[in-house]
Amino acid sequence: MVDGVRHFFELNRAVVYLAYGLVFFVLGLSIALQSRRHSRLLLARRLRWLIAFGLLHALHEWGDLLIPIQRTYLSIGAVRALLVAQTALLGLSFACLMQFGIDLFRPLPARWKWLRHIPTALLVTWGGLTIAALLWSGHPTEAVLVHANIAARYVLCLPGALIAALGLWRRAPHLVAPLHDAHSLRLLRVAGLALAGYALTAGVIVPAGPWFPANVVNAEAFASVVGVPIYVFRSLLGLVLVVAVIRMLELFQMEMDARLSALEESRIVSAERERIARDLHDRTLQSVYAAGLTLNACIARQKAADCAPCGDGLAGSVAILDQAVDELRQHIADLHAVPEHADLAESLSDLVHRSAIASMAVLDLAIDIPPDAAFRPRAVGHVLGIVSESLSNIARHAAARHVAVTVAVRDGTLEVTVVDDGHGIPTDYVAGFGISDMHQRARLLGARLDILSHPAKGTRVNLTVPLAEMYR
Repeated sequence: MVDGVRHFFELNRAVVYLAYGLVFFVLGLSIALQSRRHSRLLLARRLRWLIAFGLLHALHEWGDLLIPIQRTYLSIGAVRALLVAQTALLGLSFACLMQFGIDLFRPLPARWKWLRHIPTALLVTWGGLTIAALLWSGHPTEAVLVHANIAARYVLCLPGALIAALGLWRRAPHLVAPLHDAHSLRLLRVAGLALAGYALTAGVIVPAGPWFPANVVNAEAFASVVGVPIYVFRSLLGLVLVVAVIRMLELFQMEMDARLSALEESRIVSAERERIARDLHDRTLQSVYAAGLTLNACIARQKAADCAPCGDGLAGSVAILDQAVDELRQHIADLHAVPEHADLAESLSDLVHRSAIASMAVLDLAIDIPPDAAFRPRAVGHVLGIVSESLSNIARHAAARHVAVTVAVRDGTLEVTVVDDGHGIPTDYVAGFGISDMHQRARLLGARLDILSHPAKGTRVNLTVPLAEMYR
């Protein structure tokens, strides 16, 4: 059985080496193509060394596939030059992997800053000894390069992969702050485990050599016992690493989406403030100004000793000022659309019962939400903003006698409905800021907003939000 498996992989050696190199090439290329220029995540500034490792290591592995083919067409000297270049790529790729691992722990304390230069120092030392052996040892080039391959794996690959694995595992929360996405944290740790496995398969199980431990623990001995060449396991671990890293790259898109969402919300808040300022100027300020004029008139009458009309005027002024105070309180409440907690049922009940429409029409409120539903405050704020604008429009324009607000969780969605029996929206109506704001909030929620109206038959506002968006 073992001999049969070994024979199968020997026959398909070229295919496996092609796939092996392709795995690491995809690793480097996928990260390189991901735009990280505007990212504020620390991880984005550490990935360049992983890109270099993936691309260089892929070229090295493809050398095992291509160089034997070139032996037929090239001179012995040219083939040896290719083998030297292939070995140099191996050492350089492992040095990049070690540099990636060390950079994961940056910023380093002052007394440990010298560690950043360890990969370069080891690479230069390894390269210098290899060149010296090639020039003066008298051994065949292929034998010297085998020794260099083994040394690179012990000195660069094993510690480099272990440091990178430890860095991804221990520094994962710091690397993706401030997002702290749980899924991305798990993927970083999966990538760390894959690198730890790669450290064992590529840094411990090396080509057979004349000195310990390469003469005992090596790829040939492993294949004779297991029946599967070690590079198959390296390919599988590389595939796990690639899948984890590619899925992890979604973090940068999440970061961009969060920043765009924050910009959009900032714009909405700015527009909301402009609207409130306009309402304060056009309505509340005019009411206060009218009260002032009335009081001035009363003072003039009082001076003329006409006290009876003066009393009536003062009473009217007080009523106007009370109305202005109520409007100011309403506007101030609108500025706090996002609650500090995420209890949608309580917040919605409070919003509906303090709205102006509560004193103008019969108001029915039906809420069917699981008691343990802890929605994100930002999502709750958008839902409340849409309901608040709907009720405000009814109070100002509909002259409705009955209003029904229904909120329920059904089939994985949150459904919000506001229905009134008022005048409805005129057919020639041009949507203003309020309705535009409702659609913008719905878009930020990833929700569907439908406003259905018929003149003299009322208006129906339907909001359908995927539950996943309420927790995001």
